[in-house]
Amino acid sequence: MLELIKLSSNVNKCKPLPVGMAGIASCFRTGEGVAEDQVQAFVWLQKAVDLGDAESKGPLGNIYLKGDARAGVAKDAARGFELLREAVEQGFTPARFQLAHCYLEAGAYTRPLLSST
Repeated sequence: MLELIKLSSNVNKCKPLPVGMAGIASCFRTGEGVAEDQVQAFVWLQKAVDLGDAESKGPLGNIYLKGDARAGVAKDAARGFELLREAVEQGFTPARFQLAHCYLEAGAYTRPLLSST
């Protein structure tokens, strides 16, 4: 299955497809068809985000908000918040809940961001 998804991501051909990259990330995250590998899951999710994929910005934002030692990602609330905000601006509805949660979390994520603006 991973091979089919890699083909759909079209990494080595003309135009890369973020949806395929997000699919690869999901396989690595859950271990579906491959050995679970959170580092590779993060790498492929980041590739999709680098191409502007709104649906990948939500999960990647959550990784940054909390940090993920298994993926080798340090907590970076500012980056996480920004990714969620971008996802919402691009119309990815599920990120609205996540972004609202940031505001409600006693300002833990947003206080430093709001004070610098």
